[in-house]
Amino acid sequence: MRTNMNEQKPDALKELFRQMGHEPLSSGFNDDVMHQIMAEVSRKKKREERLTLLGLGIASVLMVGLAVAAFYYCEVSLSIFRLPAASSLSFCLFICLMVIILLTADHKLRQVYYRKHAQSQS
Repeated sequence: MRTNMNEQKPDALKELFRQMGHEPLSSGFNDDVMHQIMAEVSRKKKREERLTLLGLGIASVLMVGLAVAAFYYCEVSLSIFRLPAASSLSFCLFICLMVIILLTADHKLRQVYYRKHAQSQS
């Protein structure tokens, strides 16, 4: 019985397509479809970029935080690296600010690099 239903479906579809008729497409149909496809690709690329940047930021802040905690709790003193006489909170805020500045600079430089190489390849 299943084979009969599978055999009837293509015939029913053919009949429906015959009844629909043919309408001409607009002159800019291909351009519109390609524009929509490119917009979707761009949205996906930007989303991936944002997620990657967010993950990188979280990982960087976590690593710096763990390093600061290790230095603080293990009371490691490095003769080369002198901490300013300030509270540990202000030091952590300083480190966080430096991480944000460096990540932003890295992100902008990568954007310039990718734009430059994308233009040279096309």
